[in-house]
Amino acid sequence: MASPRRRMRGCGRVAGEAAGPDGVPVRGGATAAADPLCGPKYLVLGPLELRRHGVPCTPTPRKLRALFALLLLHANQPVAAEFLIDELWGGRPPRSAPSALQMYVSGLRLVLDPGHRLAGGDARRHPVLRTSAAGYLLAVGPGELDLHVFRHRAARGRELLARGRRVAAGQTLRSALALWRGRPLGDLGRSGLPPYYAQRLTEERLAVQRDLRATLSGASSSASAAAWAEPQESAGA
Repeated sequence: MASPRRRMRGCGRVAGEAAGPDGVPVRGGATAAADPLCGPKYLVLGPLELRRHGVPCTPTPRKLRALFALLLLHANQPVAAEFLIDELWGGRPPRSAPSALQMYVSGLRLVLDPGHRLAGGDARRHPVLRTSAAGYLLAVGPGELDLHVFRHRAARGRELLARGRRVAAGQTLRSALALWRGRPLGDLGRSGLPPYYAQRLTEERLAVQRDLRATLSGASSSASAAAWAEPQESAGA
C-alpha cells in the first residue's frame, strides 16, 4: 500500500474546533460565516474527498479510499470487519483480507489524524477512527460530512414545504442540492464499492429535485422553473 504520508501536508488537526451555524465546525468557537475554509470536510456527494481546513488530503490507494467511503456512509455506527471485507472484495475476499483490512485501517488513521500516532497514541482510542467489539467506527461531528448536511437541509426544506412556505422551502432545498459535485463516489470506479451505494445516493438527490419542483408549482414559466430545479453538475458527473 502506498504510504499516506505523501498526502498529509496541511492535514494537521487544529485544537479548539467548535460547531458553528448549520453544524459546520469552526476554529476556536468563532463564527463560521466569515471563514471561507469552513464547511464539510468529508465529501461523498461527488468524488470522494477529505479536506482539512480547506486543504485536500484524500488518501490515494483505491482500497483505502473504498474503506474510507464505506465508513463515511456508515458514519457514527460500528461496522463489523466481516462486513467491510465482504464489501471491499465483492464477496470473494482472499485469505489475506483480514490482515489487509487492518493495514488499511492503520493507514486511514494516519491520514485522518497523523498527530495521534506520532504522539504515541493507542490505535484503539483514535479520536476519529475507533475500534470496538462491534467493529470500526468513524466518528463524524455535526456539519463535517456533506451527506449529513444534505439530508438535514432536505428534511428542513420538506418541513417548510409542508407548512406552505414555498419560497423558503425552495431556497433550502436548493442549498441542499448545491452540495452535490457530480456522480457520488464516481472516482472509485466499479472496483471500488458495489454500485448500489451510489444508486441510493442518486435516488435521494432525485427525490429532493422532485420536492424542489413542487415549490415551483405556481411558477409562470415551466421552462425557467425546470432550469432552476435542475442544477448543472460539475464536469465528469
